[in-house]
Amino acid sequence: NLLTGSLPDELQHMSSLVAFFWYRNKITGELPTSFSNLPHIETLNGAHNDHTGKIPTEWGELSILVELNLGVNYRLNSSIPTEFGNLKNLHDLYVNHTNACGRIPTEIGDMEELLVFRGMNSYLTGPIPTEIGKLTAMLDFEVRLNKLNGTLPTEIGEMHNLLTLLVDRNDLTGTLPTEMGENSRLRRLYTYYNELCGTVPSEWAVLTRLGSVPDDCRDQRDYECHLTVSDQYIAVLRNRFEHVIPTTIVEQCTIVIPDPPAPPPSPPPSPPPSPPP
Repeated sequence: NLLTGSLPDELQHMSSLVAFFWYRNKITGELPTSFSNLPHIETLNGAHNDHTGKIPTEWGELSILVELNLGVNYRLNSSIPTEFGNLKNLHDLYVNHTNACGRIPTEIGDMEELLVFRGMNSYLTGPIPTEIGKLTAMLDFEVRLNKLNGTLPTEIGEMHNLLTLLVDRNDLTGTLPTEMGENSRLRRLYTYYNELCGTVPSEWAVLTRLGSVPDDCRDQRDYECHLTVSDQYIAVLRNRFEHVIPTTIVEQCTIVIPDPPAPPPSPPPSPPPSPPP
């Protein structure tokens, strides 16, 4: 659709409303705080619009909200409200491709039913909170293309249902947690373009369900370590890993460490000096 204008406050009077979809339009203006008065709302999907302003803290009162999708609102300028820790029934939270600057609140650990968190390319900063280890139902955690720093929390290993973990293109440091060997259901794991160091833990040998290398990593010659497990891939390139792969992984893997770039050709020899006249 091509709806324009802003969302009217009068929507708050639709007391029986369960789901409201206004995605893929040209809706502008701020998100109404009055939506917190919708007692039965379970889904709010306003992705792909042109909202400005902040994510209302009042939406933390929507106790039965299951899905909140605000992705691809590039001018939405707001951190994730700490009050969202009260959304005990929320399954899906999308703030990707917004200006949701600031930290991922530690209160995310209180969102007990959260299955999907997508915050890629949203100017997120600070560390990944250790409280995400409480999200044992989480399936998909995507925070690539941000400015996150600090280390990968060891508590990620407690997220036993995790299928996708995308933390590439941030400013993460430290080593890969051995505890992530507990994430045996992982299918996608991208950690490239960070400042991670050390070696690939031998405990990762059990991560045999990982899928293929992402397209934006193929055919690059500057991998630090490109490890395949049972013909499947862990994308850990462009970090500071040592070229040391644990023997427990080597026994069941093909290791691909590309050759270094060829040296530049030598300049042609200088011509001999001309004989004196």
